[in-house]
Amino acid sequence: MVGPRKAQMDQFYGGDLPDMNEWLLRNDIRYVVWSPRETDTIAFNRIQKNISKDYYWKSFNGNNTAAPVGIWVKK
Repeated sequence: MVGPRKAQMDQFYGGDLPDMNEWLLRNDIRYVVWSPRETDTIAFNRIQKNISKDYYWKSFNGNNTAAPVGIWVKK
């Protein structure tokens, strides 16, 4: 079970998981952390676009859109 979940997480953080919002809800994920080691702003923007209906973004890095750091929280 760990292998498939890891693959899904990698797809999610790469912005490539096809049903990312539904996947988060289906797995009862309440928080998603975007730390300084996640540096792909294209993936960040793709995730934000796809999950913003059910998750809100709380930035820990101000309005620095070039290096977002923060957490998505389930609404």
